[in-house]
Amino acid sequence: MDITTTTLSHLGLVSGTFDELGISDIIDANIPKSRNNNLSHSTVMKAMCVNGLVFNESRLYLFSKYFENLPTERLLGKGILPEHINDDVLGRTLDKMYEHGCTELFNKIVLTAMKNVPLDNHILYNDTTSYSLYGNYENRDRDCCFSPQFMLKNIDLNRYTPQLCCG
Repeated sequence: MDITTTTLSHLGLVSGTFDELGISDIIDANIPKSRNNNLSHSTVMKAMCVNGLVFNESRLYLFSKYFENLPTERLLGKGILPEHINDDVLGRTLDKMYEHGCTELFNKIVLTAMKNVPLDNHILYNDTTSYSLYGNYENRDRDCCFSPQFMLKNIDLNRYTPQLCCG
């Protein structure tokens, strides 16, 4: 009898949470597989999350080596082997994600996750950062209210504050 063991550590929780929140379904619906690749874009992104949440800073060309001692079929799906997760596949997925829009995809994932997880979001957190402008700036559109020249001419507008609000 030939028995082999592999360590799953906390990666099973990461993989399971990815599945439980339906992140793969959202990614596949927004970025469908367009070629005869072994892996869907959602599987590749799941592999990137598993790798990234281990605080392992592997370069893209070393990704398959990272998964050599891990149970990839258990973490990522049946039939998925470490050699399937290579830099070409990662690059194609990152390109598709960029073409679709990273922020839009992230927002869809977060909104879906918020619906599926019973989070109490009656408290909102507000984060602000303040910028002050000084000096002479070259800009063609001097009448735009966001241009530094407009703000400097109007002394009360030489500071602006972007805000982020989250629950």
